[in-house]
Amino acid sequence: MNGEEIEMIGISWQQLAMIIAHVVVLFLLLRWLLYTPVSQLIESRTREIEEGLQLAEENRQRQEQLNTEYGEKIQEAREEARKIVEKAYTQRDELLKEAQKEANQKKEEMLEKARQEIEAEKERAFSEMREEIASFSVAIAGRILEKEIDEASHKKLIEQYLDEVGRAS
Repeated sequence: MNGEEIEMIGISWQQLAMIIAHVVVLFLLLRWLLYTPVSQLIESRTREIEEGLQLAEENRQRQEQLNTEYGEKIQEAREEARKIVEKAYTQRDELLKEAQKEANQKKEEMLEKARQEIEAEKERAFSEMREEIASFSVAIAGRILEKEIDEASHKKLIEQYLDEVGRAS
């Protein structure tokens, strides 16, 4: 623009310079009063949002890590529970085997004791039978011979005879 055109509008150079000075002062004043605080507010808010996003990402990663850890712990707990149950079954089986073994052992001991008692009773019965046979033999021999024989001598003879018969059979 040249000087004539500006004067045609009805503005002088001094007025134009004043308007320009006012605009520059107004610009500097608005920048100092509004632009700087608003841009600082925007920067501050941007930082807060970025920090919030970063914190959210960290929380998400931590949550994923916790989920993984919890999953592993749950798996470990399940494995431990399975081992405990398996061990309990094994112990139960061992206890049952041990109880069965003890029962069999007691049964064998009782059978052996019964055999020994039977054998002892058999020996006792055989001994009593021997004595009765000896007594009967003495009585019969005494009647047959009609003479008195010493009972002790006669028993001795009969026992010798029975021993010989027992060995022969």
